[in-house]
Amino acid sequence: MEQRDLIIIQKIVKYCERISSYMSDNGYDYNLFRENLMFQDACCMCVVQIGELAGILSDEVKSYYKSIPWRVINVNSANKLH
Repeated sequence: MEQRDLIIIQKIVKYCERISSYMSDNGYDYNLFRENLMFQDACCMCVVQIGELAGILSDEVKSYYKSIPWRVINVNSANKLH
């Protein structure tokens, strides 16, 4: 695995941790999520970033971690943005 891929994966993990923290800070309350646009924006922006990063991972990483739906992650994040 190239250094570039390691950096990308670290960034993906960072965004996942941010989402987890936002959810934890708000008691994993779906109704609060639905009502709070800032909460939604924070989580959705992380999802978009994860998708963008997944899209630039090397084919080597994507083929090694075949159980992760990389294409779905990338496509879904693009759909959320537009």
